[in-house]
Amino acid sequence: MSIEPSFHIPVNIQGKNIEVTFIKSDKGYTYECSDERVRDIVEKALQSHPKNETELRGKVSQLQTEFAFETLQKTAAGREFSSWLTAFNTGPLPLKEVHTRWQTPPDRLERDRHFHYYTGGYDLIAIEELDENHVVCLLKEKYSDQYVQVQLATENGKLTAFQVHAVSSPFKIERLNEKELIPFIENYVNNLIERGLFSGTVLIAKGNNELLSVSGGKLPEGDGSDLQFNMGSMNKMFTAIGILQLVEKGMIALDSPIGTVLKNLHPDVAKITFRQLLHHHGGVGDIFDIKEDLFATQDFIDRLNDRGLVEPIGEFHYSNYGFVLMGAAIEELTNMTYYDYVQRNILNKAGMTSTQFPFRTEQAENRAVGYMRDLNQEDCPLVENTEKLPLRGTPAGGGYSTARDLLHFANALEQGVLLDPSLLKTAERDAVPTGWGEQYGLGFFVGDSWYGHTGVAEGINDNFKIFPSSGYYVIILANMDRPAAERVADFIQARLPSAKQQMKNTIRS
Repeated sequence: MSIEPSFHIPVNIQGKNIEVTFIKSDKGYTYECSDERVRDIVEKALQSHPKNETELRGKVSQLQTEFAFETLQKTAAGREFSSWLTAFNTGPLPLKEVHTRWQTPPDRLERDRHFHYYTGGYDLIAIEELDENHVVCLLKEKYSDQYVQVQLATENGKLTAFQVHAVSSPFKIERLNEKELIPFIENYVNNLIERGLFSGTVLIAKGNNELLSVSGGKLPEGDGSDLQFNMGSMNKMFTAIGILQLVEKGMIALDSPIGTVLKNLHPDVAKITFRQLLHHHGGVGDIFDIKEDLFATQDFIDRLNDRGLVEPIGEFHYSNYGFVLMGAAIEELTNMTYYDYVQRNILNKAGMTSTQFPFRTEQAENRAVGYMRDLNQEDCPLVENTEKLPLRGTPAGGGYSTARDLLHFANALEQGVLLDPSLLKTAERDAVPTGWGEQYGLGFFVGDSWYGHTGVAEGINDNFKIFPSSGYYVIILANMDRPAAERVADFIQARLPSAKQQMKNTIRS
């Protein structure tokens, strides 16, 4: 009889987390648990004859939720929370009925409708506090690792407080080995696609070796890894690499003021250094208050130069205008357009033959159209995002690429094709806090074991991560709103084999 590795499923009973250890063999599942209430839930779950771990987890969660809902019915606050959660998991019309009864502000209903579509609903994990007029519950998104805490209070039958906060996972997520990871992630992504929670492509690779390529949703026909998606802000990495290449050639220094390259800038802006702009520490603000269709860097400068600084220097404030300024500096120093410079010095060197900066009016059969939810309509339909796009991508974002091209880009970075490895290390290590849970280096987001970038806009959500120590690349391009790609990226990252784990597996083999 063959035995597979054990796994754990947490069960929460009245605010207490109890981990149940399961082992699957040829004869089915066995488990270890001493708590009688939890054993009742587990036994009922096993009676459904789950085919795999995913089905077993789902059944345990369902039974745990049923137990918790019975408990909630015992108090007024519990009943109100129960009605909200049921409505949230059902759809916008029941949600509207609950919020109408509660007389909440319109923006509260709009947020709930938004999260209904982009989470796929919540599972009730634990009742942390419960009395007649107050309840605190821990919820988990049905199809991600994101947890939230919900607090609700009532008085004389009326709602007096309702708050939802994102919280860290209270449970440890087991990392998988490569053999386990790939089919597990493929099933996960396909499940999201079937439920309308993901549209796009997911590519996991190690070096040049593609381990997983899965695509689906509202896409043109063809291999999803070769479809063009709008990169959003991901091509900020191209701009950063361009600046670092010029640093490498001695044409500028990281601490040179941008005014030494671009003349006639506002005096306060001229003093900002390239390092500060790469860190989003320049205080120069954003570009979204411009309503005209612009793409040339000088046109942006002409519109925004008079305003000077709009945020404190030395603080992280995400700045698209800062990257437009650096794109203009590249043009001034090289006597090339930004697009020509990127083509010759990044795309051609990396072998990226399908990455472009087309005009909005240009069409291509292999290009994914973005879709966003129209929350102004009752049924919140998906609509194309074309009219929301800029006329053309800029040094701040908006170019188009494919997952396979971005794999070439990742390899070119890690192999020293685009930058000297020591300068790339500086770009990773010279990082500042963002207040978002990760840091920002010289043009890259940086985590504990990765660097890369995201792309976020209406109908666009992308995630690109390089894990240098383990050698993995994770590339996710979605033609729908946030958090479609981020949900998948976080799910994969939590289970990706670590470098230490790979070393242990190598020693064993």
